[in-house]
Amino acid sequence: MKLISSLFSTIKVERNKVNCFMFESAQVQYSFKKVLYDWLEGKTSDYPYMFLEDKQQYFHAKHFHIFHILESIFNVENDKEFNKFVYSLVKNQISQNPSLHKVENDLFFELEKFSSHLSINLPSGSIEFDLHSKWLESVLKALSIEMNLFSDNRNGLELRKLYIDTLLQNRDTKKDTLIIFEYPENDITLNEYKLLIDYLVNLNTTVICFTNNIQFAKFIDPKRLYLMYNNGDMYDIESLSSEIQLFNIQHHILDRKILLTTLALHDFYKQYELMDQQYISFLESARKYNTGEIH
Repeated sequence: MKLISSLFSTIKVERNKVNCFMFESAQVQYSFKKVLYDWLEGKTSDYPYMFLEDKQQYFHAKHFHIFHILESIFNVENDKEFNKFVYSLVKNQISQNPSLHKVENDLFFELEKFSSHLSINLPSGSIEFDLHSKWLESVLKALSIEMNLFSDNRNGLELRKLYIDTLLQNRDTKKDTLIIFEYPENDITLNEYKLLIDYLVNLNTTVICFTNNIQFAKFIDPKRLYLMYNNGDMYDIESLSSEIQLFNIQHHILDRKILLTTLALHDFYKQYELMDQQYISFLESARKYNTGEIH
């Protein structure tokens, strides 16, 4: 699947994988998010534009079941969209569970009896009350939602996982699922970055995430890490990977995949201050080789 935009070179977004975008500046990130939001809302324009394409077929947002995650996980109980998902799950559970369905019927008769005793008598007449057809939705909305974890550790990572698990219970199986995840590193600790990425990978669902956190991005598969320059070009991680293998560049702790991602991120953002001199020299040589300054 390809992500085609007027802002960047064409990007191959892999289905059922975690695809991560980072941007050279906040301005270009804002521009891309704007065309993405327009695509999500079904807006079209000649320029700027964005769409997904696969096998010469264009896909609009309506072709996917999209979960757009941008809320802080610690405010999720107040998220109206999430609450709507939860109420839908509960209604399905009631309809499929005979015991709960019986409780629903009992509650209906009790509420009907209660409403029949309510009236406001006035000199010119009276006001009576009756249950409307959506009484169950009203009852459910009167209940506050509380997220309880099986573990005693109420941390950001476990709440994130519970939140996403809940959303995915309500997906439309007739459509491809697409998770758009903004700043997934929010609300979790540094030690949980890799655990969250591993969890997202194991969902076997197409994920597009945005981050500006280098420590988080180090754990993304470099094949699906897209580092976007202001001019629309993308940092060439594939060439850097070939050069690391060619010159057998290694690290005494990091495996080669994380080393590749780390070098690419620091080179992309030109953050060389804390790097070992051997890696700085390697990146300089690789850059000169790619620009034809050395052969």
